[in-house]
Amino acid sequence: MQRPRRPTITDVAAEAGVAASTLAERSEQAGALAVEALLKGGTAVGPGRAPQVVPTHLVVSRSTGPVPPTEG
Repeated sequence: MQRPRRPTITDVAAEAGVAASTLAERSEQAGALAVEALLKGGTAVGPGRAPQVVPTHLVVSRSTGPVPPTEG
């Protein structure tokens, strides 16, 4: 039995009705924003949302509660 084929960026773009180059560009921009947020001492949060800078001591884990500040 064959595994189902993973969709390519072209497949996803066609389904969304946008050009693959536009989708790739937006993905690249989102990745850059996430890296910038992490470099500023925060964390990229929010599925499907633009990354935000959130102080790491305010991040709440679903399983353990508030995460204590770490020594940097």
